[in-house]
Amino acid sequence: MAEVLSQDEINALLHNVSAEKPITEQEEPEKEAQYYLYDFKHPNRVSKDQLRNLRTIHEGFSRMLATYLTTLLRTIVDVQLLSIDQVTFLEFTMAMSNPGCIWVFDIEEYEGRGIVEVSPDLILLTIERLFGGEGKQTGEIRSLSVIEQNVASKIIRRILSIYDEAWEKAVALHTNMISFEMNPQFAQVAPASETAVVLFLEVNVRNTTFPLNICFPYFVLEPIIQKLTSDAWITHSSMIKSNTDIEKLNDTVENTDVIFRAELGTSIITMGELLDLEKGDIVILDRKVTEPIELIVGERARFRGEAGQREDKLIVRILEEIVTEEDLVSQDPRRWIISRGNKGS
Repeated sequence: MAEVLSQDEINALLHNVSAEKPITEQEEPEKEAQYYLYDFKHPNRVSKDQLRNLRTIHEGFSRMLATYLTTLLRTIVDVQLLSIDQVTFLEFTMAMSNPGCIWVFDIEEYEGRGIVEVSPDLILLTIERLFGGEGKQTGEIRSLSVIEQNVASKIIRRILSIYDEAWEKAVALHTNMISFEMNPQFAQVAPASETAVVLFLEVNVRNTTFPLNICFPYFVLEPIIQKLTSDAWITHSSMIKSNTDIEKLNDTVENTDVIFRAELGTSIITMGELLDLEKGDIVILDRKVTEPIELIVGERARFRGEAGQREDKLIVRILEEIVTEEDLVSQDPRRWIISRGNKGS
């Protein structure tokens, strides 16, 4: 027979049940504290998006620089962007070699200066190649002579102009070389505690790597990277395309050499007749003397003209343009015919 509970026992049991949580509820595990280390000496002042844009620009610069150095050294050169770090300016200067090859530059549109540091071994190898040597490494660390400094500075000026081209799709920059230093202590462009953004590049020549570093104090880079937004990038790129690219394209077309020849006529003869030709023989062409001759541009007849002579030189006067069906589709009809005498002889 089951035991009957008293009223006091029933009340005590109900009190204990109401104090407990329902069986359907599950206690959530305690969340671990979320924290991360922050070094106040090395603040990350450049955002991830800005770092991504900087990497894109300097990867393009690496490819352009590799092409230039390959042409300059007459051997295959590869340039890679290793990393973009934020360090104090003191740490950057402490890591530079002494004697080194350090160039200080400024940016016309912004205040402050930056630094380009190139491995002395790479500079000496480049100078030796330019002067006809094989470009062998001696492993000797020495200072550059005055002549070597002048030659190297011209190369760095060209590298800075390439650097400007790499930036022009995002922000217009115009860098100017200020000075050359061999001692890092004389290349002080920022306070020792100032945050600096350093771009570490690696130049590979004949399976040998050489460092090439570009340093910007943050106060120099800050107004520039603020413009590295997608909208600004697209706007500036479209403006560059409509102005600079068109000017470059026009300049390239205007300075491109093409073969331009005047064809008096043609004739088909046998190889035996060709071998029997002698001085004074006459070859009959398929065009009369009174007919205009064709002027060939490349491999295509583009104009008709008439031959003549001025003093001791043979000349041709353009009479008209030869218009094909393709030209009728692609060109303005008003340009089909070139009036007589509009073109010079």
